Amino acid sequence: MLKFLSLFLVFLSGSMLRAQIPGCIDPAASNYNPAATFNDGGCIYGPSSAAPLLLATLSDSLSELSGLIKACQNLLGHNDGGNEDRLFRLQGNTGAVLNSSPLPLALTDWEDLAVGPAHVFLGDFGNNAGQRDTLSIYRLALNEVCNGSIQSIDTLRFWYADAPTGTLHADSHNLDCEAMAVYRDSLWLFSKNRMGNQVRIYGLPSLPGLYGIQALDSIPIVGQITGADILGDSCMALVGYAPPFYVPFLVLGFASDLGAPWKGCLRRIDLGSVLQMGQLEAVCFWSGTELRLGSEAVSALGLGPRLYGLNVSSFLLLPSLGIPPSESASALWCKKKANEIEIRGLVPGKELELVNESGKSLWRQTAGGSTERIQLVAHSDTVICRQGEKRSRCLIER
Repeated sequence: MLKFLSLFLVFLSGSMLRAQIPGCIDPAASNYNPAATFNDGGCIYGPSSAAPLLLATLSDSLSELSGLIKACQNLLGHNDGGNEDRLFRLQGNTGAVLNSSPLPLALTDWEDLAVGPAHVFLGDFGNNAGQRDTLSIYRLALNEVCNGSIQSIDTLRFWYADAPTGTLHADSHNLDCEAMAVYRDSLWLFSKNRMGNQVRIYGLPSLPGLYGIQALDSIPIVGQITGADILGDSCMALVGYAPPFYVPFLVLGFASDLGAPWKGCLRRIDLGSVLQMGQLEAVCFWSGTELRLGSEAVSALGLGPRLYGLNVSSFLLLPSLGIPPSESASALWCKKKANEIEIRGLVPGKELELVNESGKSLWRQTAGGSTERIQLVAHSDTVICRQGEKRSRCLIER
């Protein structure tokens, strides 16, 4: 009996050791470890790019669009400093302004929105010059926001307890924030990363009060972070641009076995140029892995404020995220390499069409399955696939 028990304990301990092999668990990463059972957040990816789909050029009333969330079955957005103190409700697929609600608040430098189960949080924490001593986050009742009658407003005030002493100079400090998200029962702020290549992550309770905050974590990102959102407990999206040419990019954090999504796999996706995207300022999850991205106007380039859509399911390790298949397949996935185009998420028996950017039809046929591979000889670099209400730009694989 003792011999049997000893053998059992040896077997059990061996099984436990095998169950805790750290490594990269994403097959898409260059350092994928098929033996790993515990993601250590160290996945390494090759260069990735995507072409978000332009959904709308927005109203001039949103020329300095700075924050976006999904709430009240629509999008909510706002401008940053120097504009009216209003929240705008937008249709999520067309960008049409449905209404706007004035807020009894002094707009200093609003930078981002976040939404929790019962509240909307509005961040008045822009700090370009690094000279603001106390910053604010306003907590609005979600039901009042949806009803268009905002009366209950609480305030969270904070200062950076890890601020260096002495005079700060613009573009040479890390006390500026333009990105905020709700994760579990707390608010998380992501520094704009004006100095160095580390984005600092700050946490504070989602309750009114006065807080001295200091960085609890950091992640390596080259570029300035301007918007954030978190899907459930599993997936984070950060957007920003890389000076000096304001090159727009997206960073996804996911597949975390270490807690928060920024501790998991980090994957950077380049989104073209400022000529294509404008100045990228906001992001939110719209439906499953379908994002909405917002850019403010760039008058020097003749660009108005814009709303984009992008499905990121092809960049994620979906089984580890707990996202329902019906949501993760809410949009088409399309990838183009040379003359072959691969499309996933199709409804068999329904017509599929490929068009160029001007809308000219390149190919049309009834889908035979949920995945199709199509050979096209003559086409432009940009191909859009669509089936009913589903559509996506093809990801170009070089």
